[in-house]
Amino acid sequence: GLEEIVLPSSLDAIGNETFSNCFCLKNIFIPSTLTFCGRNAFCNCINLERIDVDPKNNLLSSEDSVLFSKDKKELILYPINNKDKLYKMPSKVKQIGEEAFLFNKHLEEIIFPEEIETIGLCSFQGANLVKVYIPNSVKEIGYHAFAGCHHLKQIRFPDIENFCEILKDNFDLKQINVSKVFVKNNPKFIEEYKDKIK
Repeated sequence: GLEEIVLPSSLDAIGNETFSNCFCLKNIFIPSTLTFCGRNAFCNCINLERIDVDPKNNLLSSEDSVLFSKDKKELILYPINNKDKLYKMPSKVKQIGEEAFLFNKHLEEIIFPEEIETIGLCSFQGANLVKVYIPNSVKEIGYHAFAGCHHLKQIRFPDIENFCEILKDNFDLKQINVSKVFVKNNPKFIEEYKDKIK
């Protein structure tokens, strides 16, 4: 199967889900000429380890084999087969894109930057996370952001309102840390997880 893609310098666009489900793909190189990258272009590439971007690209960038927007304010995709157990995000990141860490089976702990504001839809769904501390700077967490994290034992949520269904099938979850403000603002969630709230 296809293990490496070096996109040609003549390429200026990648459509939605273009390389999704390329199960053998390990490495991707994105040229400077690319000006559009569609939604979930590399989704479910279960062996993907590296994403590298030409430094001259004006749309995207990469750091430590992770795909970002050019200004590093959005983390777009963390390779699903990156084998690191701990990942510390760059300090500039304010947003985690939808499905960015989807189904990563190696990552156990994530360190968010202090200025992060948005955690996208299904961003960590099915990941191997064990413990998560979400800083107070976060204003929005997408639907099913941490669903299916079967090994997640402890999670800490910030004081946000309009809390949607973020957790599901978290079989090992023992502890959810929240403040009194969170309890007041999210009665339905508190009732559902009352035996785990600390």
